[in-house]
Amino acid sequence: MPFSICVVDDQIPLGKGAFVDAGNRISTTTLQMLINEKETKWSEPVLKELVENLITDAKNWNVSAFMSPEILIKSMEEELYLPEFIIYDWDYGKTSEHSEELLKSILETSFSIVSVYTLSEKKDSVQTIINTDLALYKNRILLRIKSDPNSPSLLLEKIKEYDKTNFAFKFSKELRKLTHNTLESILIEFGKPDIDDITWLFGDEDELNNKKLNVKDLSEIIVEKLRNVLISNNFGSKLTAVPSSYTPKSSSDLVKKMWSYRLYYKPQDNIVRKGDIIKKAASDDQTLYMIIASDCHLKKFWKKNFGYLIITPLYKIQKSNKGLIDKLILNSPPSKLKLNKDVSSLTSLNKFDGPTIIPSIPLSAVTTLDYLLFPREIFSVQIPQPESVKETIRKVALSYEYISDYDGNNRVSMSEPFLTPLVEHILSNVSGFGVPDYPNQLKEEIEKNFNEMFS
Repeated sequence: MPFSICVVDDQIPLGKGAFVDAGNRISTTTLQMLINEKETKWSEPVLKELVENLITDAKNWNVSAFMSPEILIKSMEEELYLPEFIIYDWDYGKTSEHSEELLKSILETSFSIVSVYTLSEKKDSVQTIINTDLALYKNRILLRIKSDPNSPSLLLEKIKEYDKTNFAFKFSKELRKLTHNTLESILIEFGKPDIDDITWLFGDEDELNNKKLNVKDLSEIIVEKLRNVLISNNFGSKLTAVPSSYTPKSSSDLVKKMWSYRLYYKPQDNIVRKGDIIKKAASDDQTLYMIIASDCHLKKFWKKNFGYLIITPLYKIQKSNKGLIDKLILNSPPSKLKLNKDVSSLTSLNKFDGPTIIPSIPLSAVTTLDYLLFPREIFSVQIPQPESVKETIRKVALSYEYISDYDGNNRVSMSEPFLTPLVEHILSNVSGFGVPDYPNQLKEEIEKNFNEMFS
């Protein structure tokens, strides 16, 4: 199957009679006509040669073109056009800063490998921009000089490298195909009943005795179907094993960001959910709070929970947080509190009995911070009944508009499969269980008896 590739360059000629619509995607057929038409003048022969070479190699390339980056972005948004490769002319008649901003927008919103073409005298300055302002995406950018020969063949050589070194490139075709087919099958099934029947089938009653489909419930139906398809098709089974001695190439910042991406998501609504991480109104980020009340109870909050919201505090891990340090000193003297391979998972911090670290909470686009959670600090907050819904209070879901003491704006929420085990860890540590310790002599005898099996 050929790779989808597009050329972004304002020097593509319009052709005799201006039969090219410069404001839209230019197809392979139109590009071939522009090449064949004798009266069409290409101001840059090297560009014509590049396009012709790509079109000729139909086994490897499915070619489109755009007169400017803005038109490509419009096509991505409106047509859902997703090329795997982009040949991007840096010098298309705008300033280099404008080129940079538009390229960054493309890289942020779609996964494509971009071959940047520029004039030879600009190579160093463009490379500097790639290494600094576009540093997050530089492993997807190839810098080329327009006069370089054999550009298409050089791209084909790069494909072999990306297939070995870049996860997203290796699986992009398969993942997009599986996702597309799964979403189509979901739409086919959901297209059979009437839209009101979908709400009736999967929705919950609200305060007005109407059934309403919860955003999270609907999302979980779709996500679970996609998850099952990926598992059934052994998605990712082609990944090679990595030896335990392997040294990751990723920086520590990227490691934290990747795990933060996996651990959390950012709700865009006003609904209170289990796993939400919030802060007190008008406070800093020294102490955050996690909601651990179940979603089922939150949907009919005053009926199920009698107005009490169950939360637990999270404390920022930093040297200046004296309150946190004072808590930890209750467990051991400072000299014995340092961690030494004690953190193995979200629910396992071997140094302490119960407390655990909630890592890499994304408080901003560039900042992730670690927090410490003490399960036995779980407490409940009484949320007063709002006057506006008192008559239907038994069916009202809790939303942040009803909570004055806590701020749910710009919150993050913990994802599964991490949230449920964490909540279970918290609850099991609240009640706990204790048994008297064996004396040292008995411990030694037990260990001796056990170890003799292997001597």
